[in-house]
Amino acid sequence: MAKSNKNTLSIFLVVFVMIVVGIGAFYFASQSAISPVKMINKTLGPCPDSTGVITVNAVNALQKSSTIATPTITAGVGNDPVVTSITSGTTTFRVGSPVNVLVSKDGYIDKAFSFTMLCGGYPLDAALYAASATDPSVKIKNENGNFMTDSITGGATNQSVLSTGATLNLDVQFQGSALENTGKLIYVVELPASTSANVTSISMDGLKSVPVPSVYTSSNAASKMAAFEVPALDNGAKAIHQLSIVLGSTKTLSGGVVTTWYAQQEYIGLDGTLKYGVENSQGTAKYENTGSSSFFINAA
Repeated sequence: MAKSNKNTLSIFLVVFVMIVVGIGAFYFASQSAISPVKMINKTLGPCPDSTGVITVNAVNALQKSSTIATPTITAGVGNDPVVTSITSGTTTFRVGSPVNVLVSKDGYIDKAFSFTMLCGGYPLDAALYAASATDPSVKIKNENGNFMTDSITGGATNQSVLSTGATLNLDVQFQGSALENTGKLIYVVELPASTSANVTSISMDGLKSVPVPSVYTSSNAASKMAAFEVPALDNGAKAIHQLSIVLGSTKTLSGGVVTTWYAQQEYIGLDGTLKYGVENSQGTAKYENTGSSSFFINAA
């Protein structure tokens, strides 16, 4: 009888241990299923705060030790419009909420960030590229390999007279500035007045052709125009892209040529969503900066 009692006690203890282990496993699994943004960590349990503060550290992307003072910070939660102006270190968002932010500053390429608000707040390291009004410099060589005078009316160095039906190939040099980034450019080429019917095509050695933006104001009446997307340049880098202008078989070309560039960046669209480009849907300028370079083709 004593032996039977011992067996019964042993079975009871085994079942008891199994139940305790099972309950522990279920509790651990249920805690692990909680989203990390709802927890401080697994040992401290659920976040004691319902909201967290966003703290923005804005710096020059190419010189991290150089901070950007008083950037404009605009935010929205989830699919809501990005329209709320916030203050770094003060404005709060609900813990676990998805936040979209645009950090902007004159002289920098504006940039958007997305994150989930964490327990204890969210430190946003916002690295923006500096982009001054003179970045990039754009110089254009004639067919002889000489940089042309930057003038729509001509100067000391121009493109020589073109033959009827010729193809004009010119090297366009883009060069950035130290500790800056040009941003991805929209580069517009506008030929002389009344040349729309004279030119078969305008291209740039494999660069993507894009529509001429509405924000561009034409300099010449009835002129042929084209626009291209030019890759960004970092920290004083240089790139050369060949501009090709093909004339009609019985046509020639002379006069001033205007080229204009715009630096694309992220911005808030009319519907409150984050966009990218040089203008909004109504043609309002949204580029960071712009510049131009002209040259002259001599007449026969």
